[in-house]
Amino acid sequence: MLSPQTHRAGLLAAVTGALFLTPDSLLIHLSMADSWTLAFWRGLMLGCVMLAGLLVIHGRGLPGLLRTNGRTGLLISVVYAIDILCFVLAVGQTTVANVMLALATGPMFAALFSALLMRERTLPPTWIAIALVFGGVALAMSQNTTLDGVHGMLLALMAAAGTGLMFTLVRREPDVDMTPSVMLGGFIVAAAVLPAASPLDIAPDKIIFVVLQAVVVGPGAYILFLLSLRQISSVEMVMVMRLETVLAPALAWAFLGETASIYTLAGLLLVVVTLFAHSAWKLKQMSEGS
Repeated sequence: MLSPQTHRAGLLAAVTGALFLTPDSLLIHLSMADSWTLAFWRGLMLGCVMLAGLLVIHGRGLPGLLRTNGRTGLLISVVYAIDILCFVLAVGQTTVANVMLALATGPMFAALFSALLMRERTLPPTWIAIALVFGGVALAMSQNTTLDGVHGMLLALMAAAGTGLMFTLVRREPDVDMTPSVMLGGFIVAAAVLPAASPLDIAPDKIIFVVLQAVVVGPGAYILFLLSLRQISSVEMVMVMRLETVLAPALAWAFLGETASIYTLAGLLLVVVTLFAHSAWKLKQMSEGS
């Protein structure tokens, strides 16, 4: 069992990654580009940034490192590519608050994949927390009646499932650096959406928003997430990422004027209280077991 200090370090890295990711949806809106074009640039820039970093660290050893990722790494690449596309499309079809709440179902998927792929036991308090998070999402969805809104939330649910699966696959092989597979996922989504994208149709004064979300926010967050996965469980990871659930809609309200219904606000409150309570319980459990 990991020490409480190691667990806290992993938790801190995950929380920092979540804070990095918070302005992601806002930057997508501010870029004012179509979703296919954003998915192209997001995947291409993320792939290029990670490729540059990996070349600096590993040099000519990078092809060999990529081969060590094997079939699991290839699956991570495909899942991450789908994850990127679903998220960008979801933000384009519904409000930031709706997307964030749909993504909050991630722990449910992470727990399912951990049980299926790693035979990992999920304790009752975690299942209770997952149920409460899902309840918050269901509360908001019950008031979502537009077709675009439903499509957006379904796409966000697919992204949540992809995130839960990806992090579980990374944890399944903790001794293998899966960063090259994440890089490859960026290139895969860029190639896949290129026929539908218009890469040169972004207004010059909006390019900065595309660069920030594709070069700084995305890579920075996921590097921190990958670093923390050896210290905390995938269920905890996806739950910590839901800090974005609360903060991203607040940014959308402040900068875009997006408002949330009383049901969405109630769901957000339920989610954040559950996240903090679950993390406190996990830290206490590890402290008592050390």
